[in-house]
Amino acid sequence: MRNTILPPLNAIRAFDILQNVINRLQPEDSVVTLMTPPSLTSNWLLPRINRFSETHPEIDLRILATRQMPDSRLERIDLSVWQLEGEVDEAFNGTLLFRQDVVAVCTPSILSGKPLPLSYSDFMDLTVLHGQHQLWPLYVSEHFGEALPLPRRAMRFGLSSLSIDAAIAGQGIALASWFKVQDRIDGGTLVQPFETVLKAPKHVHLLSMKARTLTPAARKVRAWLLDEAAAQMRKPSRGGRHLIGS
Repeated sequence: MRNTILPPLNAIRAFDILQNVINRLQPEDSVVTLMTPPSLTSNWLLPRINRFSETHPEIDLRILATRQMPDSRLERIDLSVWQLEGEVDEAFNGTLLFRQDVVAVCTPSILSGKPLPLSYSDFMDLTVLHGQHQLWPLYVSEHFGEALPLPRRAMRFGLSSLSIDAAIAGQGIALASWFKVQDRIDGGTLVQPFETVLKAPKHVHLLSMKARTLTPAARKVRAWLLDEAAAQMRKPSRGGRHLIGS
Protein backbone atom coordinates (compact mmCIF):
# COMPACT_ATOMS: atom_id res chain seq x y z
CA MET A 1 0.00 0.00 0.00
CA ARG A 2 1.13 3.53 -0.80
CA ASN A 3 0.06 6.43 1.43
CA THR A 4 0.40 9.77 -0.37
CA ILE A 5 0.53 13.10 1.51
CA LEU A 6 -0.18 16.11 -0.68
CA PRO A 7 0.81 19.69 0.24
CA PRO A 8 -1.93 22.23 1.10
CA LEU A 9 -2.86 23.28 -2.44
CA ASN A 10 -6.01 24.89 -3.71
CA ALA A 11 -8.40 22.00 -3.18
CA ILE A 12 -10.11 21.99 -6.59
CA ARG A 13 -6.76 22.04 -8.43
CA ALA A 14 -5.39 19.36 -6.13
CA PHE A 15 -8.35 17.10 -6.85
CA ASP A 16 -7.65 17.27 -10.59
CA ILE A 17 -4.04 16.27 -9.93
CA LEU A 18 -5.19 13.43 -7.72
CA GLN A 19 -7.62 12.14 -10.31
CA ASN A 20 -4.94 12.02 -13.00
CA VAL A 21 -2.59 10.13 -10.70
CA ILE A 22 -5.34 7.72 -9.68
CA ASN A 23 -6.30 6.96 -13.27
CA ARG A 24 -2.71 6.16 -14.19
CA LEU A 25 -1.54 4.18 -11.20
CA GLN A 26 -4.32 2.38 -9.40
CA PRO A 27 -7.68 0.69 -9.99
CA GLU A 28 -10.31 3.19 -8.87
CA ASP A 29 -12.11 0.90 -6.42
CA SER A 30 -8.95 0.45 -4.28
CA VAL A 31 -8.20 4.18 -3.95
CA VAL A 32 -9.62 6.23 -1.07
CA THR A 33 -9.13 10.00 -0.83
CA LEU A 34 -9.23 11.44 2.69
CA MET A 35 -9.33 15.21 3.20
CA THR A 36 -8.03 16.59 6.53
CA PRO A 37 -6.63 19.85 7.95
CA PRO A 38 -2.80 19.93 8.06
CA SER A 39 -2.65 20.04 11.87
CA LEU A 40 -4.84 16.99 12.32
CA THR A 41 -2.88 15.18 9.62
CA SER A 42 0.52 15.72 11.23
CA ASN A 43 -0.43 15.44 14.90
CA TRP A 44 -3.00 12.64 14.90
CA LEU A 45 -3.31 10.81 11.58
CA LEU A 46 0.31 10.26 10.53
CA PRO A 47 1.44 8.62 13.80
CA ARG A 48 -1.30 6.01 13.24
CA ILE A 49 -1.20 5.45 9.50
CA ASN A 50 1.19 2.49 9.63
CA ARG A 51 -1.42 0.51 11.53
CA PHE A 52 -3.85 1.01 8.67
CA SER A 53 -1.21 0.07 6.08
CA GLU A 54 -0.48 -3.18 7.89
CA THR A 55 -4.15 -4.10 8.20
CA HIS A 56 -5.26 -3.03 4.70
CA PRO A 57 -2.31 -3.26 2.29
CA GLU A 58 -4.76 -3.56 -0.62
CA ILE A 59 -6.06 0.01 -0.16
CA ASP A 60 -4.28 3.02 -1.63
CA LEU A 61 -5.09 5.78 0.84
CA ARG A 62 -4.58 9.31 -0.53
CA ILE A 63 -4.43 12.01 2.15
CA LEU A 64 -5.17 15.56 1.06
CA ALA A 65 -4.01 18.01 3.75
CA THR A 66 -5.71 21.35 3.16
CA ARG A 67 -7.23 24.23 5.11
CA GLN A 68 -10.07 24.53 2.60
CA MET A 69 -13.37 23.39 4.07
CA PRO A 70 -15.09 20.41 2.37
CA ASP A 71 -18.29 21.27 0.50
CA SER A 72 -20.79 19.57 -1.78
CA ARG A 73 -18.83 20.44 -4.94
CA LEU A 74 -15.89 18.25 -3.98
CA GLU A 75 -17.28 15.02 -5.35
CA ARG A 76 -13.90 13.31 -5.69
CA ILE A 77 -13.34 13.24 -1.94
CA ASP A 78 -14.44 9.99 -0.31
CA LEU A 79 -14.07 11.04 3.33
CA SER A 80 -13.07 14.13 5.27
CA VAL A 81 -12.22 14.78 8.90
CA TRP A 82 -13.06 18.32 9.92
CA GLN A 83 -13.69 20.67 12.83
CA LEU A 84 -17.25 21.96 12.76
CA GLU A 85 -19.31 24.26 14.94
CA GLY A 86 -23.00 23.42 15.21
CA GLU A 87 -24.86 21.04 12.94
CA VAL A 88 -23.32 19.10 10.05
CA ASP A 89 -24.29 20.44 6.61
CA GLU A 90 -27.27 18.57 5.18
CA ALA A 91 -25.20 17.50 2.16
CA PHE A 92 -23.00 15.31 4.40
CA ASN A 93 -23.28 12.30 6.61
CA GLY A 94 -21.41 13.23 9.80
CA THR A 95 -20.16 11.29 12.81
CA LEU A 96 -18.50 12.89 15.83
CA LEU A 97 -14.89 11.74 16.28
CA PHE A 98 -13.61 14.03 19.05
CA ARG A 99 -14.80 16.82 21.26
CA GLN A 100 -12.40 19.73 21.18
CA ASP A 101 -10.78 19.90 24.62
CA VAL A 102 -7.94 22.45 24.60
CA VAL A 103 -5.00 22.07 27.03
CA ALA A 104 -1.68 23.81 27.65
CA VAL A 105 1.44 21.74 26.93
CA CYS A 106 5.22 22.09 27.07
CA THR A 107 8.28 19.91 27.57
CA PRO A 108 9.35 19.08 31.13
CA SER A 109 12.78 20.60 30.44
CA ILE A 110 11.57 24.21 30.12
CA LEU A 111 9.87 24.08 33.53
CA SER A 112 13.22 23.74 35.36
CA GLY A 113 11.61 21.88 38.24
CA LYS A 114 8.95 24.52 38.91
CA PRO A 115 5.96 23.19 40.88
CA LEU A 116 2.74 22.45 38.97
CA PRO A 117 0.35 23.95 38.26
CA LEU A 118 2.49 26.94 37.35
CA SER A 119 2.03 30.19 39.20
CA TYR A 120 1.37 33.31 37.16
CA SER A 121 4.88 34.62 37.82
CA ASP A 122 6.43 31.35 36.60
CA PHE A 123 4.18 31.44 33.53
CA MET A 124 5.42 34.95 32.71
CA ASP A 125 8.99 33.61 32.49
CA LEU A 126 8.06 31.29 29.58
CA THR A 127 7.66 31.84 25.85
CA VAL A 128 4.05 31.63 24.67
CA LEU A 129 3.48 29.82 21.38
CA HIS A 130 0.43 31.16 19.54
CA GLY A 131 -1.45 29.01 17.02
CA GLN A 132 -3.94 30.13 14.43
CA HIS A 133 -6.90 30.36 16.84
CA GLN A 134 -5.34 32.85 19.32
CA LEU A 135 -6.86 31.26 22.44
CA TRP A 136 -4.23 32.32 24.99
CA PRO A 137 -6.04 35.44 26.32
CA LEU A 138 -9.17 33.39 26.98
CA TYR A 139 -7.20 30.52 28.51
CA VAL A 140 -5.27 32.79 30.89
CA SER A 141 -8.45 34.60 31.90
CA GLU A 142 -10.24 31.35 32.66
CA HIS A 143 -7.34 29.74 34.50
CA PHE A 144 -6.31 32.67 36.69
CA GLY A 145 -9.83 34.08 37.09
CA GLU A 146 -9.15 37.46 35.51
CA ALA A 147 -7.78 39.04 32.35
CA LEU A 148 -4.01 39.26 32.78
CA PRO A 149 -1.14 40.23 30.46
CA LEU A 150 0.60 37.45 28.55
CA PRO A 151 4.36 36.87 28.64
CA ARG A 152 6.26 39.33 26.47
CA ARG A 153 8.23 36.53 24.84
CA ALA A 154 6.06 34.97 22.16
CA MET A 155 6.17 33.14 18.84
CA ARG A 156 3.24 33.14 16.39
CA PHE A 157 2.36 30.46 13.85
CA GLY A 158 -0.21 30.31 11.08
CA LEU A 159 -0.90 26.63 11.77
CA SER A 160 -1.62 25.10 15.16
CA SER A 161 0.47 22.07 14.18
CA LEU A 162 3.55 24.32 14.08
CA SER A 163 2.93 25.65 17.58
CA ILE A 164 2.69 22.03 18.80
CA ASP A 165 5.92 21.17 16.99
CA ALA A 166 7.60 24.16 18.62
CA ALA A 167 6.40 23.02 22.05
CA ILE A 168 7.79 19.52 21.41
CA ALA A 169 11.10 21.14 20.45
CA GLY A 170 11.22 22.92 23.82
CA GLN A 171 10.59 26.41 22.44
CA GLY A 172 7.77 27.33 24.81
CA ILE A 173 4.24 26.58 25.96
CA ALA A 174 1.40 25.97 23.49
CA LEU A 175 -2.33 25.35 23.49
CA ALA A 176 -3.47 22.21 21.68
CA SER A 177 -6.46 19.94 21.27
CA TRP A 178 -6.20 17.09 23.75
CA PHE A 179 -6.59 14.37 21.14
CA LYS A 180 -3.62 15.76 19.17
CA VAL A 181 -1.20 15.65 22.10
CA GLN A 182 -2.52 12.88 24.33
CA ASP A 183 0.00 10.32 23.03
CA ARG A 184 2.86 12.79 23.66
CA ILE A 185 1.62 13.44 27.20
CA ASP A 186 1.22 9.72 27.91
CA GLY A 187 4.75 9.13 26.61
CA GLY A 188 6.25 11.90 28.73
CA THR A 189 7.39 14.11 25.84
CA LEU A 190 4.92 16.81 26.88
CA VAL A 191 3.38 17.77 30.21
CA GLN A 192 0.41 19.92 31.21
CA PRO A 193 1.63 22.89 33.28
CA PHE A 194 -1.98 23.88 34.09
CA GLU A 195 -5.02 21.77 34.95
CA THR A 196 -7.49 23.96 33.04
CA VAL A 197 -9.24 22.47 30.01
CA LEU A 198 -11.20 24.64 27.58
CA LYS A 199 -14.09 23.04 25.75
CA ALA A 200 -14.04 24.79 22.39
CA PRO A 201 -17.23 25.19 20.29
CA LYS A 202 -15.82 23.30 17.30
CA HIS A 203 -15.66 19.50 17.39
CA VAL A 204 -14.08 17.02 14.99
CA HIS A 205 -16.39 15.08 12.67
CA LEU A 206 -15.93 12.37 10.05
CA LEU A 207 -17.82 13.38 6.91
CA SER A 208 -18.94 11.73 3.69
CA MET A 209 -21.17 12.95 0.88
CA LYS A 210 -24.79 11.78 1.06
CA ALA A 211 -24.97 11.85 -2.73
CA ARG A 212 -22.04 9.48 -3.09
CA THR A 213 -22.08 5.82 -2.04
CA LEU A 214 -18.91 4.79 -0.25
CA THR A 215 -16.88 2.07 -1.91
CA PRO A 216 -15.96 -1.02 0.15
CA ALA A 217 -12.44 0.42 0.51
CA ALA A 218 -13.78 3.76 1.76
CA ARG A 219 -16.00 1.95 4.26
CA LYS A 220 -12.91 0.19 5.62
CA VAL A 221 -11.11 3.53 6.03
CA ARG A 222 -14.15 4.99 7.77
CA ALA A 223 -14.38 2.03 10.16
CA TRP A 224 -10.66 2.28 10.94
CA LEU A 225 -10.88 6.01 11.73
CA LEU A 226 -13.83 5.42 14.05
CA ASP A 227 -12.00 2.58 15.79
CA GLU A 228 -8.85 4.68 16.28
CA ALA A 229 -10.84 7.58 17.71
CA ALA A 230 -12.83 5.31 20.03
CA ALA A 231 -9.65 3.61 21.28
CA GLN A 232 -8.08 6.96 22.12
CA MET A 233 -11.17 8.28 23.87
CA ARG A 234 -11.21 5.21 26.13
CA LYS A 235 -7.87 6.31 27.58
CA PRO A 236 -8.17 8.22 30.87
CA SER A 237 -7.99 11.98 30.45
CA ARG A 238 -5.51 13.92 32.55
CA GLY A 239 -7.35 17.17 32.00
CA GLY A 240 -8.74 19.25 34.84
CA ARG A 241 -11.57 21.75 34.93
CA HIS A 242 -13.85 22.04 31.90
CA LEU A 243 -14.64 25.70 31.61
CA ILE A 244 -16.35 26.28 28.28
CA GLY A 245 -19.39 24.51 26.91
CA SER A 246 -20.80 21.22 28.09
